[in-house]
Amino acid sequence: MGLLGARIRNAHFTSYLGAGDVLAIVLQSRKGEAEAVPFRQTVALQSLLLR
Repeated sequence: MGLLGARIRNAHFTSYLGAGDVLAIVLQSRKGEAEAVPFRQTVALQSLLLR
């Protein structure tokens, strides 16, 4: 199974994004298994909103 299909147990994902004087923190957590791809998509979309 490649990274794109990775499932993570007791998932806690955190990412920090910055644009100008704004710092955004994206945090997702979930009991059980979670896909890694939706978190990466969320971070990508949030970074577009900060532009």
